[in-house]
Amino acid sequence: MEVSFIVTFRPESTEDYAYNLVVCTEREKFVVPVIAAGAAPALDVPDLVEFEPTPVKMATRQTLLVRNVGTSGASFALSAPLPFGASPSRGFLQPGETLQVQLSFCPDSCQRYSGEL
Repeated sequence: MEVSFIVTFRPESTEDYAYNLVVCTEREKFVVPVIAAGAAPALDVPDLVEFEPTPVKMATRQTLLVRNVGTSGASFALSAPLPFGASPSRGFLQPGETLQVQLSFCPDSCQRYSGEL
């Protein structure tokens, strides 16, 4: 015999929820975890940043826009391997806020560079 139940979830706040729904039958008892994610930060940044060819020991900069498209505040910390840099390296954004981050590149030799932010 098969029985279906509809479980309706109506959160009263934007927090995370985790409950165990205990189902008992004549033969067994089992637990169904019910998990709902509430408000969460989500930072939107470009997937790739490319600098133009740059003379050795000459700094160049680009502006990176960091935006919180989530539903709660987000703190972040950035680090970049040399010869790259990021300023500010830390920040906090409320939902909908945007921050300009200055990325810098100052090569110390003539070669191809890559790194992760």
